[in-house]
Amino acid sequence: ALSKAVGRARLGLIDSIGTRRIESAVPALESLLASADHTTVTAVAEALGRIGGTAALKALDQAKDPLTPVVLNARLSALTKTDAATATKTAGDLYRNTAAPLAQRSAALRSLIAANPSGAVEEIHAALTGPEPKFQAVAIEAVATLPGPVVSASLASRLSGYAPAVQVSLMAALGSRGDGGAVRGLLQASESDQETVRLAAIDALGRLPGTPAVAQKLAALATGNGDEAQAAAASLARLRGMGMDDLVANGAATTAGEDNLRSVYIQALAARNQTAAIPFLLGLRESPVEALRLEALDALRVIAGPRDEDAIIAWAVAAGKAEQTRAVRALITIILRQDDPATRAATVTAAIKTGSAAARLTLMPVLSRIAGPVSAACAGELALGADPAVATAATNELARWPDASALTVLFDVAVHSQAESVRAAAVGGATHYLGQRAAATPALRSTHVRALLALPLDVKAQLALLDVMNLCSDQAALDTARTFLANPATAAAAQDAVDAILSNEAGAPAFTASTASETASRAGDGRLKTYWMAPIVPGEWLRADLHHARPIRKIILEHGNREWDFPANIDVFVSDDPDQPGAVRVQAEGTRYRTEVTLPEGTRGRYLLIRQTGTRSGPWAVAELIVD
Repeated sequence: ALSKAVGRARLGLIDSIGTRRIESAVPALESLLASADHTTVTAVAEALGRIGGTAALKALDQAKDPLTPVVLNARLSALTKTDAATATKTAGDLYRNTAAPLAQRSAALRSLIAANPSGAVEEIHAALTGPEPKFQAVAIEAVATLPGPVVSASLASRLSGYAPAVQVSLMAALGSRGDGGAVRGLLQASESDQETVRLAAIDALGRLPGTPAVAQKLAALATGNGDEAQAAAASLARLRGMGMDDLVANGAATTAGEDNLRSVYIQALAARNQTAAIPFLLGLRESPVEALRLEALDALRVIAGPRDEDAIIAWAVAAGKAEQTRAVRALITIILRQDDPATRAATVTAAIKTGSAAARLTLMPVLSRIAGPVSAACAGELALGADPAVATAATNELARWPDASALTVLFDVAVHSQAESVRAAAVGGATHYLGQRAAATPALRSTHVRALLALPLDVKAQLALLDVMNLCSDQAALDTARTFLANPATAAAAQDAVDAILSNEAGAPAFTASTASETASRAGDGRLKTYWMAPIVPGEWLRADLHHARPIRKIILEHGNREWDFPANIDVFVSDDPDQPGAVRVQAEGTRYRTEVTLPEGTRGRYLLIRQTGTRSGPWAVAELIVD
C-alpha cells in the first residue's frame, strides 16, 4: 500500500507505520528517503525515529543529507531503542561531529551520558572543561540525576580545574544529589579565592549529609560578617545527619569555646528548631556573658512555647535594660504564636496583676502588642490603680492600642480616674479612636464625647473633642456643642461643630453632576459597591450640597473595588452659592483605591464642587464622597 500511495494518503500511511512501530516496514521507508519531496523525507525520518532500533539507524544513514536536524533528531530517537553499545557509539559519533548543528550535538551528549553511565563522569568532565556553554549545561543537568555513588566524589575532586561559573553550577547540582561523596571537594572549594565559588560551596555543603568537619567549618564561617557568614549560618541550619543536633547543642554548651562561636551554635539551635534545647537556653540566664544571654533570648523567641512564658517573664523582670527588651520581645512573639486571643494573654496578665510595680512596668508593653479584650481589661484595671507610675504606663498602653477595641476601657478610665494626668491621657486616647469613623457608632460617639466634655479638661482636650463632634448628627451633640460657644477659647471650634452637626443632621448630601446626574446620589448612599461614574476628561464635575455651611477640612473619594478608576487631576471648590463656586481651594491628583484631599485651614461652605482637569483612559468612579 505504501508503494502505491501518493500525497496525503502516503503521508498518513508513513505516520501510521511510525506510530505502530512496524519494523518490517523499514526497508520500504528507507527507499523513500531518496524522495525529492521534502515533506515525505521529513515524515519518513520521523517514522524511522519512532520505530527505532539498529535497522532504522542504518536506514537513516542512507538519507541524502544526514546532518539535517530532522534526520539527526530521528537518529537520536532511534538509538534509544538499541543496545547500550550501539547507542553509545551512535550518540558519541554525533556529539563529536563538529559539522552537526549545536542543538543536536547537545542532545547527543545527553543521550551519550544516559547510554553509558560507566563513562559518564569522564564525558561530563570533558564537557565541563571545554569551551561550549551548551555542552556544559547538559553535563550539569546530567549530574543531578546520574546514578552511582562515585559521581559526586569524582567530580567534586576536580572542581578547581573548572572555570568559576562552571564550579558554581556544578556545586549546585552536587548539592541537589544529596550525596556525601562530594563533601571533601566542597570543603576545599570553600577555601577558593573566588567569592562566588566559596558561596556556592557553602550553600551546597548545607544540602549534603552533615559531618562534624562540615558543621564545624560552617560554624566557624558563620562567626564572620557579610554574605559568607549568612550563607554559612543558613547551611548550618539546614545540615542534617546523624549526630548533627547533638553537635550543635554541644557547641552551644561548651564553655571552653569562644563566645562568638557559641553564639553561632545558639542561633543554629533556633534555626534548626531544636526545642529540646529550651531548658539549656533558659539556663543561660545565669551566664556571665551578656552576649550569650541575649542570643539565648533571641533563640527562645523562635522556639519557646506557652509553657516557657513564666520563665521568660521572670528573666525579663530581673534583667537589665538590654535583656529586658529582648525578653519582652520574645514573650510577645511567643504569645502571638498562640491562636486563641481569649486565652493567650492569661499568663502575662496574671504576672502583671500579682507582680511588683517594677514587674508591672516591665511587662506593660506586652499588653498593647498582643491586644485583645483580656489585655485591655488588665490595662484598664491598672490604669485605675493606686500606683501613679503604673497607672500612667497602663493608660499610655491603652492609648497606643493597635485598634479601637480599647475605646471602652479608655472611656471608663477617663471617667473614673482621680489622677489628672491619667485622666488626660485616657481622654486623649479615647478622642483619637472616637475621631475614626469606623471606631464607634454615631450614637456611641455622641454619648462618649458628651460625657468626656463634662469632665474637668484643659482647653486643648476640649478642642480635640469638639473637633470629633464634627462627625455627630444628633440633637444632644448639637446642644452640647452650643454650650461651648460662650467661651472665647472654644467658641470657634464649637461653631465648627455646630455647623457640621447641622449639616450631618440634614442627611446625606444632595448630589448633582455633569454626567449621569441621576446616579450621582450613589456617591452618598453609604455603599461601596455602587458608583457614580463619568469620563476622565476636563470639565466633568460632581457637586455636593451639604445642606448647611460647614467646615471642610478633608474630603475622601472612595473608589471601592474600582481601584483604578480614580481621577487624573481635580480642582476643588467650596462656596455658599452653587452657581458661583469661587476660586479653586485646592488642586490634587487622584490615587488608587481612594483619593484624599486636605483643604486649606478655615475652609467653609455649603457647596462642594469637584471638577476634573486632567485626562486619563477609563472612567472616574466615586463610590462614596466623605466630608470631614
